[in-house]
Amino acid sequence: MPVAELSRDDTIAHYNAVMIEELRSSQKAVIEHVDIKIDALDRKLENFRSEVNNRFDIVEAAIKYNSMNIKELQAQMREAGGNIKDLQTSMMRVEGRLDDHEDRIATLEGSQV
Repeated sequence: MPVAELSRDDTIAHYNAVMIEELRSSQKAVIEHVDIKIDALDRKLENFRSEVNNRFDIVEAAIKYNSMNIKELQAQMREAGGNIKDLQTSMMRVEGRLDDHEDRIATLEGSQV
């Protein structure tokens, strides 16, 4: 039936039906747009998560490598500390022998006078 032939109540009902259909159409467009934005954000978030995980993997590998090097350096320092103690002991023996030789030389020099 043409709109011109509708009664006042039918015209209002028709107008409301048209408005409801326009609202539904607009609502559908908004929902589709929101869905597109959500998908785009999901992709960005996944890319970000992947990048952060890759960076954490690199940092974790560097920490493990540095930790291993620190342990090796600690072992070398302990070994060097032991070597230093050995050298100190040897030096004390040499100093003791040197003192003995100085005493003997002094004795020899004193006896030649």
